[in-house]
Amino acid sequence: MKTTLLNNFQLNTITSITELYRNKANGAFIHAGLKLQLQNGEHLIFHTLPGKGPHLSHMNDFLDNNNLISQKVHTNNLRLMKDRIYKIISEKKSYTPLYNCEHLVSDVVDGIKHSPQLKSLATGAAVGVGIGYVLSKNKFQGAIIGGILLGYLNLQYRNSKL
Repeated sequence: MKTTLLNNFQLNTITSITELYRNKANGAFIHAGLKLQLQNGEHLIFHTLPGKGPHLSHMNDFLDNNNLISQKVHTNNLRLMKDRIYKIISEKKSYTPLYNCEHLVSDVVDGIKHSPQLKSLATGAAVGVGIGYVLSKNKFQGAIIGGILLGYLNLQYRNSKL
């Protein structure tokens, strides 16, 4: 975490928490984070990235030259969400595919770590493997191509619903 942001950050000054989603540079996935609105009118973004883990940044750093595509404001259960943020910061969690930006957001908002993008990708890939295996003469190649194609399409469909 950037030391200056961490030193100036006080959990008790959060007045609302907003889920934010933006496209990633590759266009296939979406990056998620939480805008923490502070009493003094400023806001910080709590999110996680490979190599950085959960950290606080400013909106421009979060957007990384991409457009914001979705947001959802939370004003209920703020105390519980603040406690979850504190726990994540205290545990110094690392970014992994099994604890990515969506896991962090759902961990804070719902208390349940999950990633709809990974679930969509895995579900589509599993169905695609089965279809590719059944319909192809080369079972292995058909399963791989079917898994990749349907996994990607299912992910894109899920992301279009944000």
